[in-house]
Amino acid sequence: MSVPDWTPPPAPDWDQIHAGLKDAIGEAFEAVVEWEWQPVDVSLDEPHPFASERLGRSPAPVRQGWKPRNQTSAVRCGWDEAGRLRVARRFVDGKRDVVPSDDKILTFHFCEAGDHLDVYRMPRPDGTVPEELRTLVRRSVDGGRLCGLTTWWPERFSSQPLWVRECYEYNPDGSVDTVVAQRDLGGDHLGVVRHGEPQRRVIRMEGVRDATGGLISLHRQEFSESGEPSTGRELLWQRTDADELRAAEQVIVEQLPEAIRAWVERSAPDEPAYCLCVLYGSTWGPSLGIGTTAELQGWGEASASDRMDRMWNPAEFRCFDPEPMELNTGALADAYRVTARSWGSRTPEKIRAACLSVARYLRELTLPLSSAKSFVVYATDLELVDLDANFRKLGATGVRRVIEK
Repeated sequence: MSVPDWTPPPAPDWDQIHAGLKDAIGEAFEAVVEWEWQPVDVSLDEPHPFASERLGRSPAPVRQGWKPRNQTSAVRCGWDEAGRLRVARRFVDGKRDVVPSDDKILTFHFCEAGDHLDVYRMPRPDGTVPEELRTLVRRSVDGGRLCGLTTWWPERFSSQPLWVRECYEYNPDGSVDTVVAQRDLGGDHLGVVRHGEPQRRVIRMEGVRDATGGLISLHRQEFSESGEPSTGRELLWQRTDADELRAAEQVIVEQLPEAIRAWVERSAPDEPAYCLCVLYGSTWGPSLGIGTTAELQGWGEASASDRMDRMWNPAEFRCFDPEPMELNTGALADAYRVTARSWGSRTPEKIRAACLSVARYLRELTLPLSSAKSFVVYATDLELVDLDANFRKLGATGVRRVIEK
């Protein structure tokens, strides 16, 4: 690879941008004539090619009339009369309702000049809700074709310029073939420059397409600032066909319950247990916990708040395994990877459904542990937001009430 040109691109006029930020955001919102929800992985508000594939995910299809399960899984897109995306609001509030909250959003704004502004809004302790510019993405266009993007961080992040410049190589059919990204991360930029990491590097991403122009895979390789390879060629993403996805889903259906049963046999305490919990997050794989009657009694009387706070939280159980080895075999790990890559933004809800199905199946088995007279298998998320709804879905609210009394 040839030695890249490290001459910094022309720096933005930050004073002018900050001075006009409020008006620019106001104009963008005023231009919106239609709002709609879209999955995060649709990446309509992401200007960079291969936005989802870079993260190992398949792009989600645009959905008409879609309603998200919660705000953090969705983007609120605002379109102007010409059908252009002017505002995209990404929410940081994970509540179940999806009523937009203006004081807890990440706003992405496309202004007329073609700049992509990432504006962060979050309440401060003094009650103010300032609008802070996080990044500026500036387009480079040649003959109507996007030939490059440069991302800038404001000066407050570092005493030196911080920029990432990408240029694009195209196939004859007009699709992007290759992304070459130069990263000049001088100074201390929290979350970007880590101790011992080279501040200048080149990242080359190459797409492989089929005869119809569809993307088959995306590969990545890093180079030093002099153009010498510093890593091998890495597969970032690969298209999954329907048969492969079905096979991966079948592996999870068949092997996950037995894997949990094997963990119970290895890990279950000798004393009677009142519950087995399958704990899931937004990514694979689950954690497991067993709560005992001795712990339950130690947390106080039935009405004690400490007991109620802890009895369904598996992280409070003495028998808790955040990464059970039985649930991370080679076959299951491959199935997790294939399903997550294909499900995209639906992954959290799909994982929830799979864990509920497993919990329902395990309730019908005789598990290798000492169980109390009232015993329940349930599934919940890391924040216990799904706890009540999941007990209802499992038809286990009755036994829950008995245990809580």
